[in-house]
Order: sequence, then structure tokens, then C-alpha cells
Amino acid sequence: MFTRSALIGCAVVVAVLLAGVSQAAVTMGSPYNIAGTGTVTGSDNGSGGTYANWTSGNTRTSHFQSAPSANVLWREETWAVAQTVGAFLFDATDRAFGGDIWVDMIGDGSYTLVTSFVVDSPNTTKLVDVSDILGSKGVYGVKVVINKSDGEIRDIGAAANYYQIGEMAILSAPIENVALGATTIYTPGSQRTSSVTDMSMSTSWRAAAGATENWVGILWDEAVQVDGLRVTAATDHVMYTWEDYFVQVTYDGVNWVPVLDGEGEPFQAHYSMTNWTPWNLCWIDFGQTLTVMGVRLYGGSELDDEGYVIGDGNNPGPRNGGLIVGDILAYRVVPEPATMSLLALGGLAMLRRRR
Repeated sequence: MFTRSALIGCAVVVAVLLAGVSQAAVTMGSPYNIAGTGTVTGSDNGSGGTYANWTSGNTRTSHFQSAPSANVLWREETWAVAQTVGAFLFDATDRAFGGDIWVDMIGDGSYTLVTSFVVDSPNTTKLVDVSDILGSKGVYGVKVVINKSDGEIRDIGAAANYYQIGEMAILSAPIENVALGATTIYTPGSQRTSSVTDMSMSTSWRAAAGATENWVGILWDEAVQVDGLRVTAATDHVMYTWEDYFVQVTYDGVNWVPVLDGEGEPFQAHYSMTNWTPWNLCWIDFGQTLTVMGVRLYGGSELDDEGYVIGDGNNPGPRNGGLIVGDILAYRVVPEPATMSLLALGGLAMLRRRR
């Protein structure tokens, strides 16, 4: 938390930083996740959920069947216009799983195997990059087949031979999770202080009960580039009562400023919780690449028009001691090799002009 008096000495710097943050509109959702934009079909399930639940925004509404002797799970999505696919995100719930990724390159319904993958631990997220294989080639269809069970992957016996998937995202560009290895930061006095930067929903942060402000986030040792966040709740609680919270960043590792929307107002992320269940997730896209030393989710007292604390309300008050965040994935979109080449050429041109 910071006050106006703490920023008087660096007002000009903060004004410049805020102007940079507000150049593009921050939005809920990800423009890179194309899952659900095409025509979707899939296998019948043996127990619980349907193939539509693979992209429901809740990793717990999983599509699974109770025995590997039945048909394997699969989900197919097709498009009339070729789509660029750079990566996949897979979330496991209480069972590990694995499978194959197939693509239709010419739009005739014939599929080619791209790669196989394994999410080898329950309640974890797996990023599968396919950009080196597909490059900039468009695909007309994606078929994901789940054919490796928890029992097979972890060698824990036939009792765990369930095929299961929690959630999946199909990304139009490859991404890097720059949160890995970063430091988890949180409100002093928090009830639980495990990592939220390890792509696991089993480790989590839990707010201080009854506090007038709560925050959790990521701090880096040096500035990194971030395009957006994917926030996932923990396995034991949803993010209770934190339906509206602010996103703040720091450029120096000390002072925090709000990310602004397209109208220059502090952006408020809305996290819809209609059924009070764990395992929910949401995307927040910055609409631009921010170079920062930290990012945090902030639910605090009443804020003024510039996002600074002025009151003593209880916006982030936890429900029954809840308010738990499982993981924050901070993603950076990886430029295509051609784009990198153009940037390099542009840099050379600038050097020549200076000479």
C-alpha cells in the first residue's frame, strides 16, 4: 500500500509510468486463447462432465471416464479459416493425465500427430509449446486425445486408471511463463504463504481474515516483460468475495501503481463466482507488453480516482476466512523468428542512423 505523500518526490516519474500503462485497454480474457472459437465435438464420457467442460474456465468440471477399458477421451475443434497455433495449456485436477495432439493442416479432416504430452502431477498446469513444429503454418482442426491414465503415469496401480482432464487452452502464439522462479509477495499476516508462481494449485496463498486490504503477487529481481496474467484459484477454496480487484505493477520494486484501462481509470478485474467452487480461473490481458519488476492483485479499502487508498472499507474481506489464490501465471508472448529478425534489422538501422 502507498499514499500520495510517498509519491510527491517522484510525481513526474509516476505520471510518465501511468501514461505508459494506459496506452491500451486491459481486458478480462485472453486474445490468444482460441479454444471455443470454432466448431467443437468430442467423445462421450463415462462419468462426470462433457467435452465442453475442457474449456469451461473451471478446472474441476472435468471430462473424465472411470475406466481405461472404455474409449479414450478426445476433443476436436475445427475452423473454416486456418488458425495459427503456438502452444497449449493443460490443467490437471486430482489425477495426472497424458495424451496426443493432432492437427488438420489442409482442412480435409485428415489429422497428423504433432506431439505427445504428460501432466505428471495432480493439480498442476502444463505448457506445451508446438511453435517449433508448426511454425506459422495455419491449421483447420485440432484434436486432443487423452489416452494416458493417472495410474500409468505415476505407476500407482489400476485403482487410479482414470482418464481425466481439468482444463485446456489453445493458444494462437507461444508464450513463456515468466512467473516461474519469481518471488511470491503477499499481505503481512496472511494465513497461508505458499508459492503462487509454481504452476501448482496445491500450493496457495490465503488472505488475512478481516483485513481492510489484501494483496498477492509476483516480484522479480530485475525487470521482465509481461503481456498478461492467468489467475487460478486453489484446490480447497475459490477466491471468496474477491469479485472485483485491482491489478497493480511496480517499476522499481518498491512503489506500486494501478494498471489503467483504455479511459485512464484504474482497471478492475471482475472475477465471477456464481457457485462458490474451487478451481476457477480467469485471464487478464494487458493489451500491450509491460516491462515491470512486479505485479500484484490488490483488493483494498475505498480507492480514489487514481487508485490510491483513501478509506477504511473492507472490499477484500474473506468469506469464512477464504480468499485463496492458487497460481498466477504471468505470460509473455514469444515473438516469431521472423518478427525477431525484423526487430534486429530495425535495431541495426537505428545504429547506422546514429553513426
